[in-house]
Amino acid sequence: MQKALFGLGCFWGAGRIFWKVPRLCDRGLAIAAGVTPNPTYQEVCSGEPVHSEVVLVVFDPKVVGSRTCSAASGKRTIRRRACEQGNDVGTQ
Repeated sequence: MQKALFGLGCFWGAGRIFWKVPRLCDRGLAIAAGVTPNPTYQEVCSGEPVHSEVVLVVFDPKVVGSRTCSAASGKRTIRRRACEQGNDVGTQ
């Protein structure tokens, strides 16, 4: 199995994309980087601890290639302005 983290703005919308990809072993929403150990979701949304909302994807590369995961993430990466990712607007 391999793991990949995708930071695509708010993880709720990004997570929905990966729920639609067939044959993934597991998907999860996570918080990565930042300076606060074990931050709460409210802290992350405040923009203060500078964390990133990410989607953790676990896959068997013999069944689902990394290109499939990357292609799925590409559906979400239309950035128009700073702090904007599709319908998500703000520092988180």
